[in-house]
Amino acid sequence: MTSQLLRTLALTCTLAMAGCAATVTRSGPAPAPLSVSPAATRAVFVRVEAAPGMPPGGNWETFKTDWREGMAIAAGRSGMQVTWSDTEEARSADPAVLVVVKVRNYQYMTPETRIGLGILAGNAYVNTEGEFYELPARKLLGSRLYGTTTSASEGILSATTRKQVLAISDEVIADIRR
Repeated sequence: MTSQLLRTLALTCTLAMAGCAATVTRSGPAPAPLSVSPAATRAVFVRVEAAPGMPPGGNWETFKTDWREGMAIAAGRSGMQVTWSDTEEARSADPAVLVVVKVRNYQYMTPETRIGLGILAGNAYVNTEGEFYELPARKLLGSRLYGTTTSASEGILSATTRKQVLAISDEVIADIRR
């Protein structure tokens, strides 16, 4: 009886820590694929910034760290090299793609907050616009809108911000590779 209770408790804790996967939504009509040269799909430069009029908020540096990690994971899965850019001018002598992620708004949520406060914590969400440029000429390739949100009905198993950022990062890399 005790071992069954321990197994049930362990499974519950594992599910609570894992959370649900984040689903990325796209706004507007389906855009044409980005016209990226094959040579540029080997490397991606990433810059994350607050969109005009959006105050970064108290968790901004943690949020940007989540973007660094999410893009590194997503690019690594595709065999791409990723370089973080904190400045306006990302430079590369070799062909690459620059993605400028403009964060329109977000509600930061950690797994601990989600588990501790449940639905009282509110919904985690991330809404961004990605602008894609081909380097070294900095030719604009296009832009995409990405968003993801949780719902109170998902309870403590809903995706937190880190998972949402990784899901959007996967979509950004997929758009470059298409």
